[in-house]
Amino acid sequence: MADDDQREGEEAGASKAAADGPDRANEGEGESRTPRELLPILERQVAGLALSELEGVGPMALMRAVAWHNVLARLGLSVPLVVVHDIGCLMCGLGRPAQVSQGAGDPRLGEAWRQLLVELSETELMRMAAAWKHRDPMVGVVLARILASVNPQLPEEARVVRPQELPVDVVQYARIDPRSAFTRYEQDQAVAWIRTMCTHRLLPILETEQIDVDALRLLGLFRAGASGVGGVDLADLYNVILSPQLADVIDFSLELLPSLLEVRREMGQQTFGIDGIASIERVGHIDNLVLTQLAYDDEVFEQKFVDRELFYYTHEKQYENERRVHYVLVDGSASMRGVREVFARGLALALCKRLALL
Repeated sequence: MADDDQREGEEAGASKAAADGPDRANEGEGESRTPRELLPILERQVAGLALSELEGVGPMALMRAVAWHNVLARLGLSVPLVVVHDIGCLMCGLGRPAQVSQGAGDPRLGEAWRQLLVELSETELMRMAAAWKHRDPMVGVVLARILASVNPQLPEEARVVRPQELPVDVVQYARIDPRSAFTRYEQDQAVAWIRTMCTHRLLPILETEQIDVDALRLLGLFRAGASGVGGVDLADLYNVILSPQLADVIDFSLELLPSLLEVRREMGQQTFGIDGIASIERVGHIDNLVLTQLAYDDEVFEQKFVDRELFYYTHEKQYENERRVHYVLVDGSASMRGVREVFARGLALALCKRLALL
């Protein structure tokens, strides 16, 4: 009887586990399923770096290339990591074309890819941009402008590949050797991209030559902002660089900039109220706290104190130099003269530059 009861208990436990579903039974396995599925994709992309024709590349160049690759994926372009790595590092001054072909695979294709990188390195954009320190979203947008013209020339099997972002965990990339992974994975997409770019070599060269370096220099003035760029802002930045009116926007903003730089901030006349109170500030002594804030709950009050959001009475006006977010709203109605987009974008650039200097 005891054995029958034990057997019935085990069957009941098994049926309960089956009712709970395989997800709960294999909960630990499900948590690691996503990284396991991404591992072949990750190794295939890193294996393509064996086709690289750059030398003098530092250890952090790979992670920056991953960031550029993710920007391209968010813009809808599926570009092999090796192509993004070589052109991006060339643009940022993180590497130089090799003296002789060093990539794995077809030596003739490797030599053609190296020659293309040499020609790209001689363009004005590559020579000038290497001295800048643009953020990764800006570099990714410029790469999208250069590589977008190559995408229609690709074979169909490479053109229809769905873009996918790569993880940004350094540990996962440190475990993969490109040369070893190259022998385990086919590189059809990377080879197709490199062969197409070498066959239609004038496309990336002309796109690189057509990018306005002065415009990139002005847009690069705002790199001190937030490190992350939203999808809408990224697409808008791409459209700005892609627009043929970019030169007009830059010229108009430069015309406005001298007059905006003449505007100076001066100390205004202070007016004193009762007991010499001049203003309400976010910095002050606890004795001068605005008492109505004591009505907050304890948790809310403590959080506002930590975030410096409490207000204090002060005896003189204070000017803080802390960094703030400025929102620029430009009228885009039909009442403006000329091309409205040029006026709005040029004025926004000039105002942002002025605010950056405050």
